[in-house]
Amino acid sequence: GMAAASVQAKVDYLVVYPLLYSQCAAALSSIPPEVFFGLVTGLALPGMAALGAASKSCARAVFEDDVLWWGILTALPQSDRLCAEIAAATGSQHQGQQLAAGRCRQLVKAEVQRCRADAEERRRRREEEWRMREEMQRRMMQQQRPSRGAMGLGGRGIIGGSHDLFPGGGMPMPFGGGGG
Repeated sequence: GMAAASVQAKVDYLVVYPLLYSQCAAALSSIPPEVFFGLVTGLALPGMAALGAASKSCARAVFEDDVLWWGILTALPQSDRLCAEIAAATGSQHQGQQLAAGRCRQLVKAEVQRCRADAEERRRRREEEWRMREEMQRRMMQQQRPSRGAMGLGGRGIIGGSHDLFPGGGMPMPFGGGGG
């Protein structure tokens, strides 16, 4: 059937290679820096934090890379405060000054904390608005219900109208008189 070279290649592939490469473990630190940068830029902030906690080399690559944090900073939703911070940073760079190491990461952290505080404030306001609305509805329902002491002759809390007339019309006669 098969040529000797083909048989030998198959034996190498099935038997020898697994034995040789079973001792090799893939290491994150063996990834080229450009590939690692591309990997990290695709992560969300919690994923970056988890990767940075994996090892010292990952922590350096994630937490100390100002280019990475500048990209994250400019990709965040732009608020007035964030735009002012970015303008100040670019203005100082145009004047020949360098940003302090870690400054971009500090700006990202401050913006994330501001966004969380804003979201918490909006949540608190919605809950308070909901409570007020429920309280107003509860009070309105209590006002619409007649109190027990205001029952009329008809027994339904309504005085006047057809509810306090007896069947056949007219008012009841005192002492059971037939009226006629």
